[in-house]
Amino acid sequence: MRITVTLLLTLLIPPLLPAQDIPADISYISYEDVIFHESNPVTFTERIQLSYGVSIGITEELLKVYQRNGLSLTERETAVEKLLYQYKKLKPSSAELTNSELASLGIESRSEIIDILNYDLFLSWQGNKSPITASSSTGGKIWYGIGSAAFKGLWQILKKNKTSIEAFQQQLNQQVEKFNLLSEKLTSRAHSEKVAEKALSLLNKGAFESVEELMVQATFGSTTDDGVLQFQTGLIKEINLKFADATEYYHKAASLDRKNSEYALRYGQNLLTVHRHDDAIGQFRSSMKALASQESKQGGIGVRLNHIGEAFLRKNAPDRAIGMLIKALNINIKDFGETHRFVSTNLYNLSLAHKAKGEYPKALKYMQQALRVNLSLHGEKHPNTAVNYTHLGSIYQAQRDFQNALIHFQKALNIITAEFGPNHHFAASGFNYIASLYLKQGDYEKALEYFKLAGSIFEEIYGQEHARLASIYHSLGLVHQQKGKMDDALDFFKRSVTVNVKAFGELHQSVAYGYINLGTLYHAVGNYDLAIENYTKSLQIFLPRLGESHISILEIYVNLGVNHAAKESWTNALEYYHKSLSIALEMFGHQHPKVAGIYNHIGEANLQNRSYDEAFEYLTKALQINLAVKGDAHPDIAMIYNNMGDLFLQKGESDLAIEYIQKALEINIAFSGENHSIVGVRYNNLGAAYKSKGSLNEAAECYYKSLHIAISTFGETHSQIASIYSNLGDLFLYHDPVKALEFFEKALEVEQKVNIQKQIAARYWNLGRAHYALNNDGKAISFYQKALQLNPKLQSSIDGANIGLAYARNQQMDKAEAIFAHYEQMFPKHPATFRNWMLYHTLSGKGNKAVKQLEKAVSLGFQDLDWLENEKGLTSIHGLKKYQEVVRLLKLQSRP
Repeated sequence: MRITVTLLLTLLIPPLLPAQDIPADISYISYEDVIFHESNPVTFTERIQLSYGVSIGITEELLKVYQRNGLSLTERETAVEKLLYQYKKLKPSSAELTNSELASLGIESRSEIIDILNYDLFLSWQGNKSPITASSSTGGKIWYGIGSAAFKGLWQILKKNKTSIEAFQQQLNQQVEKFNLLSEKLTSRAHSEKVAEKALSLLNKGAFESVEELMVQATFGSTTDDGVLQFQTGLIKEINLKFADATEYYHKAASLDRKNSEYALRYGQNLLTVHRHDDAIGQFRSSMKALASQESKQGGIGVRLNHIGEAFLRKNAPDRAIGMLIKALNINIKDFGETHRFVSTNLYNLSLAHKAKGEYPKALKYMQQALRVNLSLHGEKHPNTAVNYTHLGSIYQAQRDFQNALIHFQKALNIITAEFGPNHHFAASGFNYIASLYLKQGDYEKALEYFKLAGSIFEEIYGQEHARLASIYHSLGLVHQQKGKMDDALDFFKRSVTVNVKAFGELHQSVAYGYINLGTLYHAVGNYDLAIENYTKSLQIFLPRLGESHISILEIYVNLGVNHAAKESWTNALEYYHKSLSIALEMFGHQHPKVAGIYNHIGEANLQNRSYDEAFEYLTKALQINLAVKGDAHPDIAMIYNNMGDLFLQKGESDLAIEYIQKALEINIAFSGENHSIVGVRYNNLGAAYKSKGSLNEAAECYYKSLHIAISTFGETHSQIASIYSNLGDLFLYHDPVKALEFFEKALEVEQKVNIQKQIAARYWNLGRAHYALNNDGKAISFYQKALQLNPKLQSSIDGANIGLAYARNQQMDKAEAIFAHYEQMFPKHPATFRNWMLYHTLSGKGNKAVKQLEKAVSLGFQDLDWLENEKGLTSIHGLKKYQEVVRLLKLQSRP
């Protein structure tokens, strides 16, 4: 038996490293201990942060207040520290200071200090759940520079929408930016229009739903001035996170004032948000055209080109994205210099685009440049620097440079833990990245350790049913799946889906990803019907959201094809593969690795369906594309060489099979090292090729190497271990059936621990074969029957007539005849059909008829000399001349 490694294009949800947060639960040093320590090498604001857990931004804002009150530097530092010492000692009872608490601090009711302390208190009250920081190093201001009521309103919108921790910072920045823009627009109209005046008042109170209701009900006309109201309505819709609703209003605004570059820009950004990428590109181009007619172009063209590049990147068109992003980069460097945030954004996007193409050296170069810009802007200890380190780690990981990947993930984690502490949710995300790296390396114990670290932090903060735990459950499921603990993996995957359904509802994309993961697991355990069911559920969620021509739809179609192929439903498999191929050709053209991957799947399906010419055609197409794109030493080339080897193995061309599988093995060893699991798979398949050639010593050596690698990778309990034991049993079946029985029993023992019923059935079947070879026909029948009880479909397989052979030798001729007749209906031109009848007629005393059946079998490709010479039931015809002549010719043909 070959071990097949099928490429499942599984959608995973990667952990995202957030940008910023605030530390919590920092122990306090007493005021008396620190106030006069002027020799302390850290700055005053840093010392306050360490002593009292108050962020630098809060301290700086307080210093400004005392400076405006005329205090000297020493006086204001002393005043701030005394205030914070009393404030922290107070331990407020809610997220806002009460009048009595203010009085105890000696703060007047109209003081600016109230707003500052309430902001600190609001963030501190969130504890580790707070997704933002007040650090001045980010340019942040208290309440983000807007009124506290408005800020809290924006905060609540994001919380109500269950915005993820990682996205919260970015979305809050975007919300504040839109709030300020809308406030500015309304202020310019408030002196002359009552709707604007009322809307502005409601906006500052944080009553955003009321603002939206008021503006939607306002009278809309068709003049350029009415475009202003349409534009503002689009803004408030987006502030309320109603992006699809906002599209209509932005469209009207841009249509009413086609010369307004801002309207077209905002419309394009909205279209990007709702995944209308082509339309977004059109609006960005319109915005550039409108901008060209204006006097000031600074900061405009480069920004818009970057947006176009981002749109192409989201469309999975990285080549076009790169062209736009290079133009944007050159313009932004000219306009702003080399160390501006726009430049950093361009470099970051260029890195992502090259990574999407698999051009990792270029991706690395641009991310390193982005890092240098961020270091000059923010310094080494800033969360944005940590983000750069994280992405550098992911690029190194993609290059399989695991040592550098770990170094950069650890750098990011060090920044995060120093800034926020080791028990913060940002630290959990850092642990998650490192765990994923160990998972990729096959170090499952380390992966488990770090995933559990991340999970314990998230669970402590959010409880067991928060959406953030879903990704941890998913990751733990992956680890257990790789370790061969399928029941545990299934439990974690189901928990992940359950949590996401509770958090987001049945039709959320996170739920769809969960169904994909379940489908992958069910495929791994051989439950292809449930795999298909789960992939279909994910398809039903994604299709209405994404449309037919999307990469996620392509990958689901591939996975559906893989599972139908596993069921030997070749028509359905090829239908899904060709659906995915149509999407891939439309998206990527004819010379893309995705297209090559699908050609490979189509080749595999035709190979298993014994359509050898079609298999060779598609495998050759896949090979030509990958050789041109990836060179001759890539693992994908190895996979195709392996499939070519399987093709020649099935055609009986053992030497060519060995040649191609050996090529695959050499590539995988060079790429992954001698002890990687895929190398073990290649050794296993090479063993099968040597067995087919009759080179049993070489076959055994390959199988033993495969077994050693598999045990060192997975431990003693894994389905792959059982498969290799089974292959060794098959190798020794005719020459040492006692040893074969021992290997088959080991295979069953492992499989029973893994507990995959269909695989257990296959192991029982092999035990039946071993007892048959040992002439224990009764035991053979018993094991065959056990196998069929677990998996009746074995009766319909190529080896399904084995039980009939045992019945025949056990003189249960009626049962044998029924099985052989059924087998002939299924496989009328297969050599085994006539081999079966040969044994049946021999045992029925019809020697001449038996030899005729042998001749038919040989004419169809039967070459199993081992069976002919060792089968006890054929002893009575060994003396027949015709039988001896057939055997002699077979021996001549088998000589090298």
